[in-house]
Amino acid sequence: MLESTVAYLLEVSSTPLAVSDPFYQSRDIAQVHAINILRILVQDSSLVTAISRYYAALTMKALNGFTSPVWAMRNASLQLFGNFCLHLFL
Repeated sequence: MLESTVAYLLEVSSTPLAVSDPFYQSRDIAQVHAINILRILVQDSSLVTAISRYYAALTMKALNGFTSPVWAMRNASLQLFGNFCLHLFL
């Protein structure tokens, strides 16, 4: 179940953002929610072993999010990367 969940969340978070929408900065964005859920999965200490095989994909997702034109996406990506680093280096 974790495998399909992570795959789905990575797929949703990879969907292009609708930056042509003039209100995109103030709307709830599914891609941001997906990254936040991935962050919670990384943060959960009971899933450390199971989620560790996704570290490469999650790292790339976080790093790619740093260049997003949407502040919420950059913020979520930074939080994902921060949680990922905590588990890697502590």
